[in-house]
Amino acid sequence: MKVEMEMGVRQRRIIQFLLILLAFSLQFEVNVVRIDRIWSIGFPTVLALIALLNRKSGRLSVPKIVIGLILLLFWATVIAFVWTPFWIGSPVRIQRIAYELVYLISLILFFYTSYLTEKNALGDFFFRWMARFTAVVASLSLLTEVFGLYTIRPYLYLVGNSRFGGFLQNPNDFGIMGFLSLAYWVNTDEEPVYLRIPAILALLFSFIAGRSKGPIVILVLYLIVFIWISLSRKRTFFAKKNALYALGGIAFSGLSIVFLFLLFREEIISIPGFAQNRILNMLVSPKASLNGNGSDRLIAWNGALIQIMKSPILGVGIGGGKSILTYLQYPYPHVTPHNMYLELLAQFGLLLGTGLILSLFRFIIGLSKSRDSKTLLLWQAAVLLLFNGFFFGVSWYSVSWILFGILYSKAKRYRVGEALPNMIGVNID
Repeated sequence: MKVEMEMGVRQRRIIQFLLILLAFSLQFEVNVVRIDRIWSIGFPTVLALIALLNRKSGRLSVPKIVIGLILLLFWATVIAFVWTPFWIGSPVRIQRIAYELVYLISLILFFYTSYLTEKNALGDFFFRWMARFTAVVASLSLLTEVFGLYTIRPYLYLVGNSRFGGFLQNPNDFGIMGFLSLAYWVNTDEEPVYLRIPAILALLFSFIAGRSKGPIVILVLYLIVFIWISLSRKRTFFAKKNALYALGGIAFSGLSIVFLFLLFREEIISIPGFAQNRILNMLVSPKASLNGNGSDRLIAWNGALIQIMKSPILGVGIGGGKSILTYLQYPYPHVTPHNMYLELLAQFGLLLGTGLILSLFRFIIGLSKSRDSKTLLLWQAAVLLLFNGFFFGVSWYSVSWILFGILYSKAKRYRVGEALPNMIGVNID
């Protein structure tokens, strides 16, 4: 018995080490463009975790949702060959379908790994290390922006050394990690205050250093939602009135900032280095900003709409992103349209795509009824990802599948009564 217990403890420690390694690897290999980064560290670690976690439980445990995701992917692959707005025989088209098929299978395996991780009561442990590593990387933006440590900028910035993106070297990619980490550090009670405050400030500063409009909009929405949830959960009239005051204060502050920027437009433009700041430019001259660097995203959205109109009922399946964007002369044809919902509608058609989106929101709404603090922490992170889905293809990132794998496993356990009794209202059907 003692030997078996020691083997169990040793195996758990190995699993914890692999989870920390996987959390660390996400700082380098979370983006969609470089599938080889996923395979370099993250994917072998995922396969090792799947083997160990199934061995620990003593049997192969594959949830129905994983089978369902594989069937959906198979359907999207069939549609890609049967119905497509482009010549099927094109080698580039075939290559793109194969690329997306392999990549999406790997993302399903990330989902499956996080599901097994939470099933073994290690989901919160995994998420905690993801948030810690992201906060550490975010703090490097202070060294580069405030203290001018230019020697490390080439490793942390987008091409041109103008926008902070962590080791992912893309502010949109790092923004996804930053949102998850921010939800952790704002809500956790497992970290001391002297670590929480610097971590939150570093994350907020990293968004500013990234100079990406999408994450800034999401931060404002998150602030509104967080204040509303935190204050309106109390049943008293004064608590609800305070929540309304807080929301009104945020709206008034935002409008005041925009008004001041417009009022002192010329003075702000004359500030040294202003021309390089995309966020300030957007406030001073929103029309010029939209016609400038903002137009790329509009072209990508237009590409998704073209896909939807080509096959509104069945969709066009996987592999259509590159061809559509090339057709529209989008400057970055190697990425997908910057909107998760438009892409789902284009891939699966209006009927199935709408059903998938509604199911996802129904699942999140069900989790919002939880009274478990750790589940609400993950729920806030998921809400941030869903917000970001309007500006970016978050479904192409392994960290998104990891988060929803943990949440699905929690919801399934709570449903059968294997977890805390104060978890209510979760429906995963």
